[in-house]
Amino acid sequence: MEFKIGEKQKYVVKDIFQLVERFACGATYQYGKKLNYTHTRDSLTEQSKIYLDYLIQWVMQNKDRYETVNYTYVGNQYKPVKGYEEQWP
Repeated sequence: MEFKIGEKQKYVVKDIFQLVERFACGATYQYGKKLNYTHTRDSLTEQSKIYLDYLIQWVMQNKDRYETVNYTYVGNQYKPVKGYEEQWP
């Protein structure tokens, strides 16, 4: 499965865990010369929000197999999992 980000020019998302983490933190990331993107849920289309929700669930279900993810999505915002708050800005 492959995910891409962008409007006119699409960039392949190389790491789903990093993508979800960027949304969790509201991080800004330079995907290429033409895309400097601040990851906010409000910036997504309704269809993209559905994909993001799927990715969040997948990351939470598979985090032990691939990498540690220290946050969860609750309501309309991301929150650190208890015990990891000190790692968050």
